[in-house]
Amino acid sequence: MGARLDESPPGKGWARSTSPPVRSPGSPTRPRGGSGGGEPEEVISVCVRVRGLSEQEVAAGDALAWRTAGNRLWEVEAEAEAEASGGAVWAFDFPAVLGPEATQEEAYAFVRPVVASWLGGVNGTVFAFGQTSAGKTHTMGGITPRALVDLFGHLAAERRRSTSYTAAVSLSYLEARPQPFQTVVTTAVTPKTPGL
Repeated sequence: MGARLDESPPGKGWARSTSPPVRSPGSPTRPRGGSGGGEPEEVISVCVRVRGLSEQEVAAGDALAWRTAGNRLWEVEAEAEAEASGGAVWAFDFPAVLGPEATQEEAYAFVRPVVASWLGGVNGTVFAFGQTSAGKTHTMGGITPRALVDLFGHLAAERRRSTSYTAAVSLSYLEARPQPFQTVVTTAVTPKTPGL
C-alpha cells in the first residue's frame, strides 16, 4: 500500500504508485462469476479521512500530522525529516482520501453506494475505525443522518407508488471502547430507561 516518493510531495513530482489496483467505490456488490447471476460478491471499499484541527488545537498552535493529495497520504514529520536529510518520503495510497477540508457531504458521497445497495435489498455496513480523537464520531455523525434521509425518502416514494408497500428498518449503532461496558452504557442511560 505504500509508495516511496523519490521526489518531494506536490509541486515537485510524484513517483509512480506501487499499490495494486483497488476497486473504486461504486455499486458495493456485483454478481459472482462475472456478469452471470448468483449471490452478490462481498466488496470492501476503504476511505481514509484526515480530521481537521479543532478550535482548541488551533488555539494551542498544534499542526496537522498528515498531508493529503488526491488519494495519497503522508506524515508531515516524515516529510520534514526527508527534506532535511535529502531522503525520500513514504506515502500511502488508498482508494479514497478525504483531507481536513472535506465536508460531511463529501464523506457521505463515498458511502452513498452502500445506502443504494440497502435499497436494493443487499446488506451493507459502514464503520469508522481509528484512535481516540481521530474523528470517527464526527464522521459517522455526518453519515448517519444523510443515510436515513436517503433511506426514508426512498421508502416514502415507494409508499406513494403503492399504498400496500411495507418495510422494516433496523439500525444498529455501536461504539466500542476499551473501557468496561458499564462505563459506556451509564453515560447514555437515564433513570427513565427501563431494563437497564
